[in-house]
Amino acid sequence: AVWRNAFRSAKAHNGFFIEGVEPVLFNKRSLFMLDLPQKCVGDKPWTVTHYLYSISATRILHLNEKKKVVTLTDSWDDLPPQTFTSVWNFTLAPDIVPEQKGDEWHLKYHKKTLLVLHSQDLDFTVADSWYAPNYGTKRACKKLVAKCPVSTQPVKTFFTKV
Repeated sequence: AVWRNAFRSAKAHNGFFIEGVEPVLFNKRSLFMLDLPQKCVGDKPWTVTHYLYSISATRILHLNEKKKVVTLTDSWDDLPPQTFTSVWNFTLAPDIVPEQKGDEWHLKYHKKTLLVLHSQDLDFTVADSWYAPNYGTKRACKKLVAKCPVSTQPVKTFFTKV
């Protein structure tokens, strides 16, 4: 149950979440059920909002094919009066190696840069993580993690294809 809950937790997923607060309780009733949006609003940019916390979270994904850039714009709606910390996770495949160059992160495969991650709003660090290629197995990998006050928004992250 310990590993299953670790993989179910918000901190094990790519995305942004509130530090120390799980949006879904770990119980039998909610084991494989989430109340997620049935559809996305529009396709340019692609927008998803969820209400798993008492405040809603919105992610807008915009693709600029000409510049080969994906922009993620994340925000919390209806900010709470309490002070919370937002956390961003980008879990990398086991063979992807992150390398920092200035304020950019080069995501490399066999020493070749595939993508460059950059954010003026966030300072990422590398952390150890796990990847589950299928149920019951795990492989060590790295992830990029950043934190900031929940009131810092919107937060933009750019991924550029090299």
